[in-house]
Amino acid sequence: MKTRFTRFALRFAALAVVLAATSTSLHAATNQSGCATGLIRCYNTAANLPDWISRSAAAFDCQVDFAGCVRNAIVGN
Repeated sequence: MKTRFTRFALRFAALAVVLAATSTSLHAATNQSGCATGLIRCYNTAANLPDWISRSAAAFDCQVDFAGCVRNAIVGN
């Protein structure tokens, strides 16, 4: 009979394999579509804004655009 620890370890290992496979495909999809490059450029533009509130709003907009880009890279239009 399996102990609680063994069951936990097996579930944890299975979850780790699934997460590793998912993150690899996500990383490849976002690199091919240029999402990370666009995010870096957007953050750079946001960093050059004059005041804190404008920078914060622009950075939030960058994150929303990045999320949309990743969604389009994975799911499509």
